[in-house]
Amino acid sequence: RRRLQLHQEKLALYHQFEVRGFNHPENPRPAREQALKQLVLQAGIQYEESWVRWCEQALAIIEMPDPA
Repeated sequence: RRRLQLHQEKLALYHQFEVRGFNHPENPRPAREQALKQLVLQAGIQYEESWVRWCEQALAIIEMPDPA
């Protein structure tokens, strides 16, 4: 559960970066630099989303009743 929480927190932080850093009209950057930074951030978001899904699946299996 702790691992899931850590990845959820990191994912939320990355989404905040996305909103603040890339959708802000007062933050002009050259198109290539902007695109590369967006690409790296998207990789981080996808990484964290993958871990969140994995943790949720693992917890679902762990919480399954043990057949006796």
